[in-house]
Amino acid sequence: QDKDARAVFKNTNLNMLYYKRLSMPIHAQSSDVNIQDGQLSAFIRVGTDFTENYYEIEVPLTFTRLSEVQA
Repeated sequence: QDKDARAVFKNTNLNMLYYKRLSMPIHAQSSDVNIQDGQLSAFIRVGTDFTENYYEIEVPLTFTRLSEVQA
């Protein structure tokens, strides 16, 4: 439903200044034929707290349909 969210948290002590690129592979799969590509999105927050000191990167999801996987 609209505004519904799921989250996974991982707190680490990494110095991100050493990284030039951040990669987060994501796979989205659905058997629901009514859901459209871009209707859901995934995001990652990197920062020191959840209110104002973070960077957020959000990407819309493109779904692999269950019928495509079985073929």
